[in-house]
Order: sequence, then C-alpha cells, then structure tokens
Amino acid sequence: MSNKKRLGVPNIWWPMYPADFSIDTAHLSNEEIGCYVKLLNGMWRNGGTICSDKRHLSQTVGVSLKKWKKIDESLSPLFTEKDGKWHSDWLSEEWTKAKANSKKKSQNARKRWHGHNETGMQKQCKSNANASDDGMQMQCPSPSPSDTTCISSGTVPDEAHENDENRPANSLGGVA
Repeated sequence: MSNKKRLGVPNIWWPMYPADFSIDTAHLSNEEIGCYVKLLNGMWRNGGTICSDKRHLSQTVGVSLKKWKKIDESLSPLFTEKDGKWHSDWLSEEWTKAKANSKKKSQNARKRWHGHNETGMQKQCKSNANASDDGMQMQCPSPSPSDTTCISSGTVPDEAHENDENRPANSLGGVA
C-alpha cells in the first residue's frame, strides 16, 4: 500500500464521522455501503471528486457494469454531479481542510529548520550534539576479546577481558 502524497495531501486517511455515516447510509445494503466507502476512498485520493463515467465507477468499486446500474440507483443521491465528476460536499470540505492543514504544517516545519534565526529544533539538536562527557560511562566493557576504545576515557582495562577464553563462543564465532 502506498503512503505517497497525491495532490499535496497525504492519502493515508480521511475523516469519518460514525454517527453521520450511519444516518446517511441506513437505507443501503452492506454491499452498497462497501461500494460507497470505495467511492469515498477514490474521491479522497483524487482531491474530493471522482469521474462520473459509469464504467469507471463500476471498476472503482469492483462490480460489473450490470450490477453497478442497480447500485447506482442507491448511491447517486449521495453525490452531486458537476462537470463530469461526482462530488461529495462534506468530503470536499474535509479534503480542503486537510490540504490547508498539511500546507500549514509543512510551512511551519520549513520555518523551524530553515529559518534565519536559530529556533527550537536546531537549538535542541546542537545541545544534544554538544553533550558533555560528564554523563558518559567511564568504562565500556566489550564482550569481544579485542581492546575497545571508550567514548570518553580511553581504553577498557585488561581485567575486563581476563576471562574471555573461558566464555563460550556465540553463533557468530565471537565470545558470547
């Protein structure tokens, strides 16, 4: 499944309001509800509209054209048709909100990372990168028989390895 953005909006979700959905679909069969959800998914991926061509709609929901003609009678009242496309007012409104929200978050992230003044995230990263050695361990015993350099204080003392020859080898051939 793709997590790619289409038309500037992540297509990984769309808002669903269960109470409204139940009321709007109470008259539909389970099959019709499944087709409705597939249409809404397709509309979300395409900016809130979908081509109103009957063949395209039947393929989108995965039914034959003959079966679609029966399902269409129940679903078409849930949409408005304009310029050869089906629209859902609430879905188009939600898509527009999501697009604006995504754009705003993207702009805010750019400001945080590329602004002229050093800000929160940049300061935190520099602070983390410049952490003092005071909090680091003085000895870093290694399970390997080789001398290992510690992050802050040089080498591991020889006594850390004095019993290595008595330790069983692990599955990678080293000392466990």
